[in-house]
Amino acid sequence: MARARNHSPRQAVLCEPGGMDHPRDRSGSFDVRPIGEEGWDDFVRCGELAFGERDEDDYLAWDRKHLPLERTAAAWDGDQLVGTSAALPLDLTVPGGGLVRVAGITWVSVLPTHRRRGALRAMMGVQHSAAAERGEPVAALWASESGIYRSVGYGMAGVSMRLRIPAGPGALRADLPRDPALRTRLVEPSDTLDAVEGLLDVERSRRGGVLGRWEAWSQRCVLDPEPRHGGGSPLRAVLVEDGSGVRAAARYSLVPRWESSLPQNVLSVRDAFAADAGAGVELWRYLLQLDLVRTAEVRLRPVDDPLLSWLVNPRAARPEWRDGVFVRLVDVAAALALRRYACDVDVVLEVHDPGVPANHGRFRLRGGLDGASCERTAASADLSIAVTELGAAYLGGTSLGSALVAGLLEEHTGGAAQVAGTAFGWPLAPWTPSVF
Repeated sequence: MARARNHSPRQAVLCEPGGMDHPRDRSGSFDVRPIGEEGWDDFVRCGELAFGERDEDDYLAWDRKHLPLERTAAAWDGDQLVGTSAALPLDLTVPGGGLVRVAGITWVSVLPTHRRRGALRAMMGVQHSAAAERGEPVAALWASESGIYRSVGYGMAGVSMRLRIPAGPGALRADLPRDPALRTRLVEPSDTLDAVEGLLDVERSRRGGVLGRWEAWSQRCVLDPEPRHGGGSPLRAVLVEDGSGVRAAARYSLVPRWESSLPQNVLSVRDAFAADAGAGVELWRYLLQLDLVRTAEVRLRPVDDPLLSWLVNPRAARPEWRDGVFVRLVDVAAALALRRYACDVDVVLEVHDPGVPANHGRFRLRGGLDGASCERTAASADLSIAVTELGAAYLGGTSLGSALVAGLLEEHTGGAAQVAGTAFGWPLAPWTPSVF
């Protein structure tokens, strides 16, 4: 999860002689460079001091094993490490079902003593330059505070939903169909890895924002250190299957609560996936009818989650929308050419990007459901847009039409915003079901 707390005025990004292997920023008082083996403890401590918390040993061990140190960019003030950042090598689905190589920005922190002095901007500049050099046209992150990252080109490309559902036999509509071939089976969370990846493949084919397959990340998603139980049970798992295989799965825990000798247990759903509506209904029928459970808490759901349609009283679930994944286009032309578009589009975009000069200028985007191309052009612009708003629209969940109404998109050719807005949209909302 991105951990930056603050940002500050513009910083210049310089490169070491001999290429982009380890770009550095020496503006102001900061030297930004990757950490070595000997720097890991200071890297972790910086994050702990900035956030006022400590990650459990299980998660730290995973990070230490799977976070490539050459993809870190830490800020030093003299010989003191004062800021941290890293980039996981991820793949992310885009509209049309394709996968794009992504720099998954994480571990971002700045010491309280060095806030608003340019450390964040310096580290992000290095990360973006390194991502472009590696051929990763997109950077993405989860923000600890949603207002931080616009200044370095990130737009909110996804929205997540949180639900607090009154549980019990009457939670789901009585008219929902039931498939008699389906059965539920309890398993160990570690035994769900292959099944969940198969179910995620279904989501990858129809939504943007889903992480690509990475075995190590799948294993991280079932880590269950005892300090995180909060008085609840260890992580549990259930599969919904028929003769053809697994069609739905969930991982959850139970928090026991009693009031006046009456059970008020809380079901905490870590994640839930279904290949189709019938299996999804059966999965939630199981979860919402567990004995002694009165409330189900569900996080990181897509905003168009069909679960809302299956509830008798969706309002009682108190849907709460929160910002999801943020996207930053590091290479505009490459990124726009890698996704599909909901309708045919041929538009010249004038992109404003003070952070990445190679993105600044006019690009002709031509595309549709079968593919796209995007290249620099000298033609007159149909639309002018900041890279921030372009990143927000990239996964198909943020409307360019709303950007026009908000004054964040300038139209030079009549009707261009309507066509581009339709093209950038997608039938299903983007969804990133895990935080990195």
